[in-house]
Amino acid sequence: MLNKEIKLFLIIGVSATFLDFLIYSLVFYVAEHLNFAKTLGFICGTIFTFFGNRKFTFGHIRHRNGSILRHFFLYLNSLILNVTINNQVLLLDAYFEYVFFIAFIIATAASTILNFIGMKFFVFIK
Repeated sequence: MLNKEIKLFLIIGVSATFLDFLIYSLVFYVAEHLNFAKTLGFICGTIFTFFGNRKFTFGHIRHRNGSILRHFFLYLNSLILNVTINNQVLLLDAYFEYVFFIAFIIATAASTILNFIGMKFFVFIK
């Protein structure tokens, strides 16, 4: 069961990450405001993951009391972690050619681990 959940979580997560990165990149290059771009991309990915993981990964067809609030709380903490790590990696070497992409990957990996554990044991509890 856990292997199936991890696989589905990763499929939905990769899709959400592409959405996040697309919005992050477009908003940053248009508005040139890094934290706003990162936050907006992350929020769009968050909405996508709630509905995808609720139904497909964790099998919650109907809404359970408090799941949206728990999801919001988890992702708020995940957003703080994600943006903070993204900023810290960018500060390490802003002139490195691929630092923008590397910062995104490291921040996403950290928040992904937090999100799976949080969804499994906090948001979509059975």
